[in-house]
Amino acid sequence: MLAGLCLCLAACGGPPQRGGEAEPPAQQSAYAPPPELTDATRGADGGVTLSGRAPPESRVRLNSPEGQSLGATAGKDGAWSLALAPSATPRMFALSAEVAGRPVRGEGPVLVLPAPGPPALTPRAGFGALAVGRATTPTIVALDYDAGGGAAVAGLAAPKSSVRLLIDGMPAGSDQADDRGRFAIMAVGGPVSAGDRLVQVTTDAGGAQARVGLSAPTAPGAAAYLARREDGHWRIDWSLPGGGVQTTLVFDVAPSGSGGGAP
Repeated sequence: MLAGLCLCLAACGGPPQRGGEAEPPAQQSAYAPPPELTDATRGADGGVTLSGRAPPESRVRLNSPEGQSLGATAGKDGAWSLALAPSATPRMFALSAEVAGRPVRGEGPVLVLPAPGPPALTPRAGFGALAVGRATTPTIVALDYDAGGGAAVAGLAAPKSSVRLLIDGMPAGSDQADDRGRFAIMAVGGPVSAGDRLVQVTTDAGGAQARVGLSAPTAPGAAAYLARREDGHWRIDWSLPGGGVQTTLVFDVAPSGSGGGAP
């Protein structure tokens, strides 16, 4: 499912289509970049401050399935910031910005986590998450998978560095970190089956690894997502917009001075 959804996302990345024809140039010129999360910090009280980019002076909104709604206005430079109260459980918010009276949705929801997880990240349907923060050595932030065995590993490394993925010691894909140091690698070579798995990423500057026990995604039922604590990570099972369930494992932040990387 992950691979198929990834292809769908790529195919749907251009201008909206109507009746098989491109929209008129006047409407295409009104394209606005989607809002995004670019940073997240946790305060001493456990509250999380989110920062991001959006179309200049647009109204940015975070809406939760439970009915919580938060808003901020992006500055002339497109920067926005929102402070969230502490929570003992993970929370997921839809991210959007209102531009000229119409909503522009983010690339994925915003997932806000209690310690020891990272403060926040952006899960993406059918692909790996977008991490926030900086790392000079590779860090595994999240592992996404579905019932069909599709999987993707996301994290942080030095900007523009080449990142290689291994699963159970076997090469499973590669990516180049972007200018913020983010990477997301689709696992290739066949489905990743349930059971205990060793996930590793390596770069010329070092490596990181995580040992995880994968089990089948759990349908959240009437809820939009289910969150629970497991050994060394938070587990989020969430319903996809087009149907199906994706599981996102978000690994604990390494203690200060440990050199980064997942446990």
